[in-house]
Amino acid sequence: MTEEQTTFNSPANHNQSLRCRHQSSHSFQPPDNGIWEKSTDGTSEMEDSKSKEEEKEFVCSKCNFKAKYNYHGAKPPFLKSLILLEEAYVMKDPFSTDGGLITLGAECSLCNKPVCIAADCSLFFTKRFCLGCVTDHLEEFPKEIRQEICRRDKEKKQV
Repeated sequence: MTEEQTTFNSPANHNQSLRCRHQSSHSFQPPDNGIWEKSTDGTSEMEDSKSKEEEKEFVCSKCNFKAKYNYHGAKPPFLKSLILLEEAYVMKDPFSTDGGLITLGAECSLCNKPVCIAADCSLFFTKRFCLGCVTDHLEEFPKEIRQEICRRDKEKKQV
């Protein structure tokens, strides 16, 4: 870097000139103000957050299903016209050409454990419930839900 001195003439007073010192360089150097800290591997903090974002993994607390996810919430930023009915873990559909998504699961609204959407792990009835909490609070669900759970239990026993 070289230090240069530039003189500017003030239009208000021609007799007065302003002097400005600046350092010239050919590449951008972010200010050392803590916002652009470098990590130990030489990447910027912003790059680190992108790589951390890609490393997020959903794990079902019931069946141990694991999958990387792109977003957790109700309004995926990559599908602006969609609002989910729950704060779900979603991933971009790798097979879709029009930007679809795959819902992986959500937290149980009672115990807050992450559960996938498989019928053996959870049930969605206005909110997501893990089957453990459904069983524990079965009498609080409508008759149709109780019948569905009983039917599922019978099918499991037959297999």
